[in-house]
Amino acid sequence: MSNYDFLASKDDFLTRIHEYTREIEVSIDKLYLDPNNPRFKSLRKRKIPPSKYLTEQVITSTFGLMTKENNGFDIPGMMSDFLEKGFIDGDEIIVQKIDDHDGYIVREGNRRITAIKQLLSDEMREIVEERHPGLCEELSVIPVTEVVREDLTDEQLTKVVDQMLGVRHLNQCKQWPPFVRGEDLYRKYLNQHPAQIKESFRWDEERGGHVAKGFLEELDPALKDLLPKKGRRKISQENTKDILKTIRVMEQLSDIEGVIINKQYYSLFEELAVNASPQLREYFPLDEENFHLSPTAVEKVIQLCALLDEKREGASIHNPQQWRFLSRILDRKENEPVQIDTMVSQVFEGESPEDVWHEREAQRQSFSWASWLEELTTLLTSSKMEYVPQKDPRTSEVLGEMWVVLDELEARQSRS
Repeated sequence: MSNYDFLASKDDFLTRIHEYTREIEVSIDKLYLDPNNPRFKSLRKRKIPPSKYLTEQVITSTFGLMTKENNGFDIPGMMSDFLEKGFIDGDEIIVQKIDDHDGYIVREGNRRITAIKQLLSDEMREIVEERHPGLCEELSVIPVTEVVREDLTDEQLTKVVDQMLGVRHLNQCKQWPPFVRGEDLYRKYLNQHPAQIKESFRWDEERGGHVAKGFLEELDPALKDLLPKKGRRKISQENTKDILKTIRVMEQLSDIEGVIINKQYYSLFEELAVNASPQLREYFPLDEENFHLSPTAVEKVIQLCALLDEKREGASIHNPQQWRFLSRILDRKENEPVQIDTMVSQVFEGESPEDVWHEREAQRQSFSWASWLEELTTLLTSSKMEYVPQKDPRTSEVLGEMWVVLDELEARQSRS
């Protein structure tokens, strides 16, 4: 049976999704974050009923989940992009009208809406206007795609929204790379003729190309139109390869007794498996045929990410961005071997790589009286008195002041 049986006659309205959407502009104050955002699957145990969407507690707690640093949504990064480039009108922000209320729940684009709300907060507004004049006004009203009810039942309306999000997320390889999408592509890859099993997995360019090519060909044209405006394209062969790398690394780790791997760790391992710098790739070798980490690399990842602990207490690496700081630590162009060994030891002892790196930067940039005095002494001793106008009445006065300064500096150096 096809994975796309939603095109069957009983759900024929799903082939006409364009009839149930419209482009509108909405004030940011009327947009509310989705309290049942799929990103919260592991963070919020129970679904929030619609009747409580607009309660102060739900609004505040939902915003808190989006902005909490350890949850890995990188809202500061999104805010920085807006500050630099203005509103990024790429992929649609999909919203759904709240019954009996002049507002909308954001079904797609919660990260962007969170970043905008942060920038327009009382604490940030003045700073934003100073750095990017006019941005606050630009962000106050934004274009969105509304899913409209028309003749749909509640169940059908939910199906329309879910299909829109499902198609968009499956086609986006950088915006939101969910584990579910990865598993689906992995199964498709293994089932390509001749079939493979996970133990015999090998990457094959032609095989990956077939998986990539086949995805959108199975979709109804009406659904294809709902794919992101920016970069409407089929999943490429390279995208498929990247997704499978991440899934294979997660599968490899989950097969080890005692290791705990959750679906929400996808972005954490995607950064290591796909986006790793040369320094990280050397430190965590990945086989380019079977997409498995070396045994030594596996041990390091388990320890750094505390994968033997359900709550990952004591982990040095909590979010994807932290791999980048570890990469800086491992960079032999920036650091001496002894420095690298010392910093790596600190990370393995539980310190976060960004803290270790910032400490190293602070030491490097600190002012050194000793080196300054040495340079000054070298400069002064290289001067010859014959070049100094000794008959000038100011000469003896200046020389006297100079030696007073040197004496004071040397005294300070001794005390330190």
